[in-house]
Amino acid sequence: MRNYSFILTSPSGSEQLYRMGQFPDFEHAFCLAELIAGELGIDPNSQWAGWTMNVQDNEGVLVFSTPVGSGDALGRTDEFETTSQAA
Repeated sequence: MRNYSFILTSPSGSEQLYRMGQFPDFEHAFCLAELIAGELGIDPNSQWAGWTMNVQDNEGVLVFSTPVGSGDALGRTDEFETTSQAA
């Protein structure tokens, strides 16, 4: 199991909501982060508009980032998958 940090960051960067979880592999963490970002994006009050879901690995390295509600993850997903499978 690997630890991943999930960090919701406000548009200004002044607010952050932080959670940590253990997952068997990168794909599980990636799916959860996309699910959370997608669910927050359907808020009818647009409370989360402009926020970003950032995910970091054990060492604090940003693994990927996705804007809330976009469904478009940004980051090193291919590079990380290759690295994690080799380990």
